[in-house]
Amino acid sequence: MGDGGSGDREFGELLREYRKGKYSQEALANQIGMRTSTIQDLEKNQTRVPYPKTLKSICEALELSPEQRAELVAAAGRRERAGAVRAVVARDEGTDADTQPPGFAASTSAAETPTRSALPRRLSNVSRRARILLAVGTVVFLVGAALLGARLVMPQASEATILSPFSGQDVESPLTANGTAELQPGFSLWLLVRPVGDTTYYLTDKVPVVVNHDGEWASRLTLGRGPEDEGEEYDLFALVAPNGGMVDQALVNKPADQFSARFKSIPDDSQATHHIRVELGSFVGND
Repeated sequence: MGDGGSGDREFGELLREYRKGKYSQEALANQIGMRTSTIQDLEKNQTRVPYPKTLKSICEALELSPEQRAELVAAAGRRERAGAVRAVVARDEGTDADTQPPGFAASTSAAETPTRSALPRRLSNVSRRARILLAVGTVVFLVGAALLGARLVMPQASEATILSPFSGQDVESPLTANGTAELQPGFSLWLLVRPVGDTTYYLTDKVPVVVNHDGEWASRLTLGRGPEDEGEEYDLFALVAPNGGMVDQALVNKPADQFSARFKSIPDDSQATHHIRVELGSFVGND
C-alpha cells in the first residue's frame, strides 16, 4: 500500500474512515438505496469496485469535501487496476518453466528410465508441491477473472433513472414522476418513497411502473397525508425488482387495509438504481 500517505490509501480503508463519522454500514446503504452487503463488500473485499453512480451516491451521502471525494475516486481507480494486475500475475506465475501442467509428464512413456525414478524424495516432493500450487493458482485466476468479468459485463439493463422531479425541488402533491429505464427480462420498475427521518420505505403503487418501448416511464404518486406535511422532505427511489420476488410477495401478504407494501430496508433481491430528495411545497389533495 505504498508508504501509507494520503495519496495511496486503500479504497476500503478510506470508505470506512469517512463513513464511521456519519453512518453505520446499514444506514449508509439505506441512504443510497443499496444493500448493507454492498457496503460491507466495498470496505472489506478488494476485488469489488463500485459503479460510478454508486460511488457518486456515496460521496454525496457522506458530504465529502472536494479533496476527500478526489481521494476516494482515485483509490477506487487504484483498486480496479490492482485487481487487473493480480489476475495477470496469477496467470503468468502458473506458466513458470519449473511447474509444468499436470498432464505434461503423462505424455512420456510409461517405462521411465531408472534415473528418473531414482530422483531424490525431496525433489519429488518439490515437484508435487509445485503442481499443487499451479492448480491452486489456476483456480484463483479463474475465480478472479469470473468476478471481474461479471462486474464488467453486467448489463446496464437493470437501470432506472428519475428525470423529474429533480433532487432539491419543491413539489406539489399529487405529482407525476417520470424518467427512463432499461429492464432485463423478468424485472420490473417500482417507486419507493421514504419520509426523511423515517426508516420505512413505502411502495407508491400496487402495480409496477409501465416502461414503454422507448424506455420511458411516468407514474402518478402522492407525497404526505395532507397540508400538515407541507415542508417535509421525502426520498424517492427507482427500484428494479425481480418478478415474483420480495416486492410481489410483500404485496400479496400486506394487510387488507394497507394501501401498498412497506419495507424496513431495500429488499435484498432488488436494487435502487437512482434516488432523489424533494420537499413537499404544497399538498392539493388526493387523486
